[in-house]
Amino acid sequence: MSMSKLQQAVTDRIISRIEEGGLSAWIKPWVDIANADRAMPYNLKTGDEYKGINIFVLLVGAMENGYSHNSWLTFDQAVSLGGSVRKGEKSQHCIRYGVYDKKSKDGSKDDDKKSAFIKPFYLFNVEQIDGIEVPAIIAKTPKSVSERIKDIEALVQTECDLTNLGFGIGGNRAYYHRGIDSIKMPEGEFVTDDDYAATLAHELTHATGHSKRTGRRAILEDKFKDDAKALYAFEELCAEMGAAMICAEYGIVGDHLQHESYIDSWFNALKRDPSMLLSAASHASKAHRYLMRKDDVVAVESPLDIAA
Repeated sequence: MSMSKLQQAVTDRIISRIEEGGLSAWIKPWVDIANADRAMPYNLKTGDEYKGINIFVLLVGAMENGYSHNSWLTFDQAVSLGGSVRKGEKSQHCIRYGVYDKKSKDGSKDDDKKSAFIKPFYLFNVEQIDGIEVPAIIAKTPKSVSERIKDIEALVQTECDLTNLGFGIGGNRAYYHRGIDSIKMPEGEFVTDDDYAATLAHELTHATGHSKRTGRRAILEDKFKDDAKALYAFEELCAEMGAAMICAEYGIVGDHLQHESYIDSWFNALKRDPSMLLSAASHASKAHRYLMRKDDVVAVESPLDIAA
């Protein structure tokens, strides 16, 4: 399958799901899986979490098939662990990006010339595999609403302490002010406390774009320098996806993640250029991993960052 067809196939599948109910429709089943296993899809053999668009591909696969586990293996990994994929089971079609060095005309490696490649890889949920020990489903005690709010507020406080992010409560709307690097949350404007927490996760994801954090904003301003509307919509999609990951981590099921008014205007462009959704998922994944302190996030967009 060509690079463009592979990107298009993955993009079409995710977009159709978003159009069906928005990212908010994913949170409840995602949280249910997270309550039985880890919040992010991960490789059972290596323990590494998947990133970027593969998070959403595997989430959709788990939802469609009713899986309770978030752990996955390739066919060969399953065999190496003494297991076997059951006959007739279908894999999830994921994406791996990379770069390779181009060679000069004389056949030597040219360090200044690199080219991206994309190729598929296929994953099976542990519930599709016989002969391996699957992670035990642990009945986790759900956190109270106040605990979930404290979890999100702790992420905000960490950024306030480490990077001087501003935070305040007042007014009648939630927003992140890029110019002064500050989040403002309204008081008493939410139907539920989970909605407050989900909204705060969304604004906090916006804040990760600052140069003091992941540097996403500068990258996007360069990418969309001639289209302010596209920049706005793309950033909102990044914030929605990042907030969905944070909500899954903390068991937050709010109705906030429904910015169709922002995202719908971008769907046609996403369909014309399927790499855009993959890029948005990459940026969202970086923001999530940065906030959860899962790895060192560098403020550079490269094909390697889009999917792992």
